[in-house]
Amino acid sequence: MRPTDPFRQEHAELLEHIDHLRHAAREVPRLAPDERELLVVRVSAAPERRAELVTTAEALGGRLLDVGSDAVVLELTGTPEEVDAFHELCHPYGILDLVRTGRIGVPRSSSRRRAPRRLAAIN
Repeated sequence: MRPTDPFRQEHAELLEHIDHLRHAAREVPRLAPDERELLVVRVSAAPERRAELVTTAEALGGRLLDVGSDAVVLELTGTPEEVDAFHELCHPYGILDLVRTGRIGVPRSSSRRRAPRRLAAIN
């Protein structure tokens, strides 16, 4: 055996793996992935306006993580559209810190699509 044979074998295995990933990437849009995103935001909130902000977050499926004297920290996990909508709702209060994961998702196991939710709560 020549010393390069193990390297050629590993190279061939890597190429096979890349082909598999390319095939899987083509399948994801066809299978309607269930995309989610996480938003954690610290919002300026005076005590008299805090209740409406927390109520809005909870109506969208968010939750209160922390309360300070002049700010609250909220978390929301949802579709990118739901996260965008909540992000926009926080702007008038004053966003102090914001972290978003970006879109993550996997192909759905079933062909059934999940009905849109929560956005109707604010419309």
